[in-house]
Amino acid sequence: MAVATFLAAGCGGGGNGELTAEEFRQQADAICAEFETKLNAVEQPTSPDDLKRFVDDAVPIIEDGTQELNDLDPPEEFQDEWTRVVEINEENLETIRDVQTALEEDDVEEAQRLIQESGGNEEEADRLAREIGLTKCGQDTA
Repeated sequence: MAVATFLAAGCGGGGNGELTAEEFRQQADAICAEFETKLNAVEQPTSPDDLKRFVDDAVPIIEDGTQELNDLDPPEEFQDEWTRVVEINEENLETIRDVQTALEEDDVEEAQRLIQESGGNEEEADRLAREIGLTKCGQDTA
């Protein structure tokens, strides 16, 4: 289902004590791997009516993963790319919260529209993550 792909996309960054390139890669990939495992453990929705439960279960995982990544401080050489990845992930988080609101209002059509329209920017985030040497954060989630 498209929502699972959308929810699984991304990384984040910015924060508290610049890491070396290798430290940054290791920590970011570890966070992404943990986040992906937790998200994959959420039972996939079996129907449009089950989508609300799925999103409600997934949003806190996405929020936690995004925050952990935002707490990382990339080395200067990665700053531009990581800043854009953070922006994309914040946009994705906001969109999934909008999906959650639409589902709370029983507007499944709006939720599906939001999910479909969000598809492109996670490809950019994956590409940028791969450019700086990340493997877990840069996985193709499509």
